[in-house]
This record gives sequence, C-alpha cells and structure tokens, in this order.
Amino acid sequence: MQIELDRFPISVQNARRLGFRTALNVPLMRESVAIGAISLRRAEAHPFSERQVALLETFADQAVIAIENVRLFKELEARNRDLTEALDQQTATSEILRVISSSPTDLGPVMDAVAENAARLCDASDAQILRADGEAITLVASYGSFADDQQGAEGPSVGDLSGAER
Repeated sequence: MQIELDRFPISVQNARRLGFRTALNVPLMRESVAIGAISLRRAEAHPFSERQVALLETFADQAVIAIENVRLFKELEARNRDLTEALDQQTATSEILRVISSSPTDLGPVMDAVAENAARLCDASDAQILRADGEAITLVASYGSFADDQQGAEGPSVGDLSGAER
C-alpha cells in the first residue's frame, strides 16, 4: 500500500484534502489507448471488492461504446450534410444549365436562376449580379428582399466604375 502512496503523491495529497481514503480508477480504453477514466472514491478506508472492480470495468467498456457511438453518429451526420450539399449544388447547376438551354438568347432568366441558387445554397437572404458595361455597373439580376426593394427603383444602372453612385 505504501508503494502506491509513494507513486502518486499529488493524488494522495488531493485525496487527503478532499477527505477520500479509498479510490478506484478504471481507464476508458479504445483500441489500446486510454481516452478517459471512471473514478470512484470513498471517505472510509475500505477497498473495493473484485465484483465492484469488475462492474466498474464493465461500465468503462459501456462508456467507451457510448462515446464511440456518438463519434460515429456525428461523423455520419457530417457526411450526410456534405452529400446533401453536393446534391443541392448539382441540382442547382442542372437547373441553371436547363435555363441556359431554354433561353440561349435571353440573359435575364439565366442570371435570375444563378442569383436565386447562389442565395439558397449559400444561406443568404439576398443575391445580386452586377455587370460592368464600359464605365457603368448594371444590376442584371437580383434575388431576395433587396430585389423586392429595387422593384420601384429608377432603372437598372447602379453606379459607374469611377466610384460615383447613380
């Protein structure tokens, strides 16, 4: 018993300060690596029985299973989010290509589809597409509340490349 007291002097000091006389620590092991521990303490000096040690080892194994299940579930959720996002992006690209093929000479519907899909896929409330035309900057597509606000605005030109607003 004295050997244990000599090997862990800080733990012994903490136990005395907190009033513990008996402790049982069981590591949480995953693939031969300790990822945590379960600790029991008693105020009286009374060793834990072999049955109690075995029970705590079982609880440690169950805790590792629970930790691993949560990790795997979170990993699966992340993969599902990534796949959903990739599918959304493919769907948006397909929609834009469909609009391009159905409106080969009309830029408006294509730019509207690009603005809408950009806002939706990037979780934005608004999207605008501006086009530089000589010295002027022209709003060619808008989606969201900004688009609604611009309905009564005066013309599509929003500024010029010199920095002056119109």
